[in-house]
Amino acid sequence: MLKHYKLIFLLLLPLFTYAKKGAVAIKRTVVKETALSQGANIAVINKFGKVNIVYWDKNEFKTTVTITGFGNSDKEASDIANAVQIKDIMSPSSVRVQTDYNANNAKKWLRNFGSRNTRDQVTIDYDVYIPRSIGTLEIANNFGDVLAEELANRTVINLNYGYYNIGSAKEKLTLRMNYCDKGKIDKADEVVVESNYSTLTIGTVGNLTVASNSCKYRIDRVNSITMKSNYDDYFVGKVTYVKANSNYINVKLDELGETGIFATNYADIIVKRVSTAFKSFRVDANYTDVKLNIPSRVNFAVNAALTYGDVKVDGFQMHNVVSEKKHGSMRYKGATQQNDNGLPTIQINGAYTDVKISNVD
Repeated sequence: MLKHYKLIFLLLLPLFTYAKKGAVAIKRTVVKETALSQGANIAVINKFGKVNIVYWDKNEFKTTVTITGFGNSDKEASDIANAVQIKDIMSPSSVRVQTDYNANNAKKWLRNFGSRNTRDQVTIDYDVYIPRSIGTLEIANNFGDVLAEELANRTVINLNYGYYNIGSAKEKLTLRMNYCDKGKIDKADEVVVESNYSTLTIGTVGNLTVASNSCKYRIDRVNSITMKSNYDDYFVGKVTYVKANSNYINVKLDELGETGIFATNYADIIVKRVSTAFKSFRVDANYTDVKLNIPSRVNFAVNAALTYGDVKVDGFQMHNVVSEKKHGSMRYKGATQQNDNGLPTIQINGAYTDVKISNVD
């Protein structure tokens, strides 16, 4: 076993040495610019560097690209920097700029341009200037970052192994990301997320739609969130409406405003408090634990049907209670008022699911 370990280490050692950043850095700058018509579509595709979006008052597109090559000599660093090309297709109605490289002139390292270690040999940073009159903005970046104080247009971001920092998104933002363990959006109107193995932090968002696997979400305030998730964690401050169709998830809501709808398998759902505007809460679940805290001044009705599960209501005077357990089945019905017509409803269906409803006061 020791010999096997040493052999693997010796095989990997050249790769580790090879990935080490060179002592010499050579920079070159490429500028691309063109006049734009109203509603123009912009696309920026990069690897191994930042894409920084800036709005200005000119009806023009301009990007300044700084390419930095790292090597053990001036020539090696210069060759690396010069091997990178910035290709473009530009017209007043459509702009596409893309990072590429010259395979004939590139060193051996650059022929493996998709490797994560490439960033130790070269960085390609875009400063992109656009007017607010454009139609759509598309950004793709691998092993790099996306930065914008604001996004004033419909925007699509495709990001792998990177970081993102968005101040505000005033139109629909679609975020597709993989292996992005850091990133935040301060404020957005509408966000659509397709994600794997990533983290998203949002300050305030109007509507959020999520399809993801093995991700973590921290959201201060959201009006509406719809999630289709597997192995995700959600930590939400205030939310008005939430709908989940998910497996193996943890959901913690500080305050649920009006409606919660959950279809889950293997989940933990905690609602620390519902607001006085609370309307309904429905769970169709298997192997799920639910904790729902309600203020004493909020009236509600409960209707539950479970197989190998349980419902507990603590701290409320319940009326018209029906509580039956038989052959592994459990039925519970009750309300905080004699007349339950028009009351907010809590509907629970499923198997191997426990529900606890508590008075939060």
